[in-house]
Amino acid sequence: MRKIFILILLFVSSLLFAENFFIEDYTVDIEVKDSGEMRIRERLLVNFTSPSHGLIRDIQDIFPSPLSKWDSIIAELDNIRATELYQISEEGDFTSLTLGNPKKTIVGPKEYIIEYDYSLGNDRYSTHDELYYNIVSAAWDCMIKNISFSVTLPKPIKEENIKLYCGELGSTDELTFNLDQCKRIISGEFKNLNPYNALTLRVVMEEGYYNQSIRNIPYIPSAIIAFLLSIVILFFSVLSFLKYGRDEMLVVTPEYKIDSFSPLDAAFIFNGENNPTRDIEAMIIYFADCGYLKIELPESEKEGFILHKIKEPSSSNNVEQALFNALFPNGNTTTTKDLEKSKFAYIIENKILPNERRLFTNDKSLEDKTASHIKARSLALTFLIAVGSALLLSLRFMGPLTAVLLMSLSMHTILEMLLAYTLERRFHKFNVPKKATIIGLSTLFTIILMIAQVGILYDVLPLSLAMLSSFIHIAITASCYFAMMTKRRSKFCQSSLEMILGYIDYIKYGELDQLKALLEDDPEYYYHTLSYAIALGIDSTLEKKIKGIKLSQPAWYITNSIAPFDIYLYSRFSKRWRNAYTSSIRPSSYPKSGRTSSSSFSSFSGGGFSGGGGRSW
Repeated sequence: MRKIFILILLFVSSLLFAENFFIEDYTVDIEVKDSGEMRIRERLLVNFTSPSHGLIRDIQDIFPSPLSKWDSIIAELDNIRATELYQISEEGDFTSLTLGNPKKTIVGPKEYIIEYDYSLGNDRYSTHDELYYNIVSAAWDCMIKNISFSVTLPKPIKEENIKLYCGELGSTDELTFNLDQCKRIISGEFKNLNPYNALTLRVVMEEGYYNQSIRNIPYIPSAIIAFLLSIVILFFSVLSFLKYGRDEMLVVTPEYKIDSFSPLDAAFIFNGENNPTRDIEAMIIYFADCGYLKIELPESEKEGFILHKIKEPSSSNNVEQALFNALFPNGNTTTTKDLEKSKFAYIIENKILPNERRLFTNDKSLEDKTASHIKARSLALTFLIAVGSALLLSLRFMGPLTAVLLMSLSMHTILEMLLAYTLERRFHKFNVPKKATIIGLSTLFTIILMIAQVGILYDVLPLSLAMLSSFIHIAITASCYFAMMTKRRSKFCQSSLEMILGYIDYIKYGELDQLKALLEDDPEYYYHTLSYAIALGIDSTLEKKIKGIKLSQPAWYITNSIAPFDIYLYSRFSKRWRNAYTSSIRPSSYPKSGRTSSSSFSSFSGGGFSGGGGRSW
């Protein structure tokens, strides 16, 4: 009962999905040239049983290699001419010719003539040449009543070297054929070929029968080169990172002061950027301690603060000079309102602080020059993976496929570089959950790109090569990240960080007696070091340590208060400065500023190249 049900199901399916036409007559004439290229002419008399716009002829042009499951053979299809040729399109392993008129339908017989050049290139055997071709493919889903064919060869051939097979895919049933007296023209006829049956011709010739002076380049060697190229460059990026991407261990010894650079420089070296609110506050104290200005705190907190210029800074640092000038837009005295009106915050954040990075070049560069050069070389080589792989994988057919591969791999490279650059600059600032999220999203991004690559390229490349391109994506991603991480501190940066960390350790963990001794030797030590503590974010720690120690009033501090001087001078100024900067000097409306060989294989019906089928539309 079950077998009967299955047979009925198969019968009904065949009725539902069978084509709405049959072929009355199918004539195929093939002229094989000395190079192995074929000029093929097909004449099809198609009888449509229901209204159709015409015929779609599918010509297969991508085949699995008989020698390697990892290789594929891609045919060249050219000089196509056909009756009522409406459009030519690529659909998977086939080139589809749409014949007919979208505005008209046909019922009954219709003749189509199709001509094209077809080249399989090198047959890939070292012991012989051959012609292995599906005169009629097993892909036709219709009855073909009459078939006639002729194949003209460029040179005579022995009859025992010719085989004609017929039947379903894999069949070894042989048919008779005719060979003319010149032993160059093979011809034959066949009637009533069932759907999904093929007519396949195989001719074996001696090696050198074809004059293939120009052989198509097989995919395997070029694919292996692309694979090795990506491996070698990735290996170079990893080795470069291991050698030039890791910093030397910092040797920190306590330092009671910093005297090699300004607080603004110290903050940039330590944090990699500047915080306008905190760092400008530090620089105002620094300028005051250097004798360039005085700070006045009026009685009323609403009045903020007043700055009095004493003299121009002697520093040759352009950023410091520009900052000092911005503090005094209207002469020698500046109030909170003056800074607000002069757009001080906008000038500082968009015109002055962005130049701080430019100060650290040449001998003062924060990055090791050798590591930077290796990093640039690694990034350039990563682009070479994209460009080289695109050219190698499409070497046989330079053209649109090359452009698709080049665009896909290049865009991936650019996107991964941008992502790697962003993470390299910001990753250290994120907490653990955010780091895990970023790593997960980056991995997902790469996987999506790989899947999309296989999906797009599966229509134009063998699956093995589409998969290989995915590995190349992985190599590009890894190479980008290793290249971006190939950086290390310069000797200047190393020594500067050791000094800064030594100073931070001294303030945080130094003994109080040592601090008192320093203040006895230099009563203004607190004021000399305060600006650096502010810039490095340890001012509150310093203030707690100083608490209880009597300090004299600094010369740069002006007040009309009758209250005795105390160490909370800085706290009062800091509060007024930060309130003023966030509420009036820098309004919320300001834009935010940046921080494969066997010699033969089994032959059978349907096992030849080309063929393809057809369907109505």
